[in-house]
Amino acid sequence: MSDHMSAPRSLAVISTLALITTIASIAGAQNAGPAQPVPVSMEGEVAPVQIEAGLPESRLPGRADRAAAGEFLTIAPIELGAFDASALLAEDKVIETNPNVPIRIGVQRELPKGLITPETDGQWFVDADGTRVWAVEIAAPGAYDIRAHFSKFDLPEGAEVFIFGDAGRAIESYSGRGMMQLGEFWGVSPGGPRLLIEYHDSKGRAQNPTIEIDSITHMYRNPIEPGDPAPKDTQQTQLLACQKDVNCFLGPPWNVPLYIRDSVGRMTFTDGGSFLCSGGLLADIDPNTFAGYFLTANHCLSTQTVVNTLQIYWLYQTNSCGGSTPSLASVPRSTGGTLLTTSPNSDFTFLRTRNDPNQGQGFAGWSTTMPPNTEQVCGVHHPAGASKKVSFGHPVTTGQICEDLPITHFLYNDWDLDTNGQFIGVTEGGSSGSPLFNASWQVVGQLFGSCQSAAPACNNPNQFNNVYGRFNQSYNTGFPSTGSYLISTILDDGFEDNDTLGTAVPIGGDFVGRKLVDFDDYWTVQMCGAGNLQVVGVFSASNMDMDMELRTTGGTLLSSDLSAATTKTVQANVGPGTYVVHCIKSSGWGGDYTMTTTRTFSCTPSADITANCFKDSLDAARLVDILLGSPPTAQELCRGDFNTNGAIEGDDIGPFVTALMTP
Repeated sequence: MSDHMSAPRSLAVISTLALITTIASIAGAQNAGPAQPVPVSMEGEVAPVQIEAGLPESRLPGRADRAAAGEFLTIAPIELGAFDASALLAEDKVIETNPNVPIRIGVQRELPKGLITPETDGQWFVDADGTRVWAVEIAAPGAYDIRAHFSKFDLPEGAEVFIFGDAGRAIESYSGRGMMQLGEFWGVSPGGPRLLIEYHDSKGRAQNPTIEIDSITHMYRNPIEPGDPAPKDTQQTQLLACQKDVNCFLGPPWNVPLYIRDSVGRMTFTDGGSFLCSGGLLADIDPNTFAGYFLTANHCLSTQTVVNTLQIYWLYQTNSCGGSTPSLASVPRSTGGTLLTTSPNSDFTFLRTRNDPNQGQGFAGWSTTMPPNTEQVCGVHHPAGASKKVSFGHPVTTGQICEDLPITHFLYNDWDLDTNGQFIGVTEGGSSGSPLFNASWQVVGQLFGSCQSAAPACNNPNQFNNVYGRFNQSYNTGFPSTGSYLISTILDDGFEDNDTLGTAVPIGGDFVGRKLVDFDDYWTVQMCGAGNLQVVGVFSASNMDMDMELRTTGGTLLSSDLSAATTKTVQANVGPGTYVVHCIKSSGWGGDYTMTTTRTFSCTPSADITANCFKDSLDAARLVDILLGSPPTAQELCRGDFNTNGAIEGDDIGPFVTALMTP
């Protein structure tokens, strides 16, 4: 916080289906009706919980023994020298008296020997399964956390880089040109003073990847909670005593909804140094998608370059009222995003996270109607990056009002006092960008900071007002505007709702183009005999990463492909029946993909020459093509060669027609 702060069997049947399709299309257009009025408010929703594929363990030799002993999976680290934060902390005290600055928690440091590359640093080895591995460890003693900057990044198809934390568990993986396919990016922070980076190439190729690491961010400040012992060192930030644990306000009379609590995220980002802010997810009009639309403050971040460095930690809150706080490394996080609109006029930034939220986060509703002074409002935030806190108050139009923050664009409020004369929660540095909710739990603003004659404390309401950018101004700003995103529907491929095993729909052909917008597509595939079923999916890494599974209709997993490649293959030897292909958007916003289905049966003559499990005009047409000289595939030959003489010819027509007409 700044202190100023969604089997036809005849031509007649085919014609009828075409007519029905045309009529349905016309009816759909007629039923669409006139354009709907622009909404001025929206209710909230909750993201699904998607079971994510587990990231691998470290492949360093001896890893099992060290893990059993609770030791870090270490090789000789590249260690940065001693770090004295005292000058930086003194500088922070001065900086944080100025308006419009987020709280700084880290600085960028150069590496002691220059660039880290696979050619000059770390350790190479080949694992037992043939995977070629490069590993390097970076350590910054005294840091609360660190991040590595990949100045160059380009991996061979199918290879991946993993970042590990102290527990030896991979936190994030990268493929291709890295995060958002930029070729340059900041890696995730592991939650400690050292990180382990591993490159895995399951194909065992001799070529080295293009990887350069030129610097790290060293986090030198860390929050502690109210009531904790006094700071052990000057690098910790003591919160005000009137901060309130959000989990203590879920019941009457406060009744903070769980989805509201879970819509707010803790932000860190890099812009020369590393900084803290807060922000929240907003619901859109599309009930079938969960786009990660995220609202925060313009003075926190306002360029695509900085948004690329963003980390949002979700569900960073106590496990109960006054309970324990999880480690940052253990909670879900989003990294990076796309800047959509931003403006200092109401101090807002509106972006979409790189991956759509899928771990049960909340999406807050919103309203362009500003609350009256008699209405209670609520802020949910992460002061100084601490676990989630809550504050209650009322709008005001008197007291500390700053001329350069006009009430036409900013909403002022005072926090309410309890019976002891203490605020029922308060915002501090790190709370910037956090949402303000009206009595209906809709977002009406995002935190700028305060207008003050004295710094906010726990009992001085006459000396400062909190200042929030008005959402009704942010909603209409930008081209396209913030509101235009929130009232738009993200088009899918027309086969919805096929998002569960029970709602799977026929795949529709042996080569099809489809679109994956939400998280899951389920398709049924027929096998009309025993044999091998293979489905190949192809997509663009610039849109998403898509995993694939092949399952029975009862859900039993037969095959999966969770690799980093942009071509995924699932296959299994199966009996006759129906099977399900599950396509999973594991990252990105989604996009177009194709599927190619290949069925290989035992060589038994059949009128189903095309092996689509139907005897129909397609098979007759294919037989004619072959008789006219089109070369048959091996499978077509074995199914259409009724007299088993090694060729499809005129003598096969009679048996084919008999088989075609036999039910």
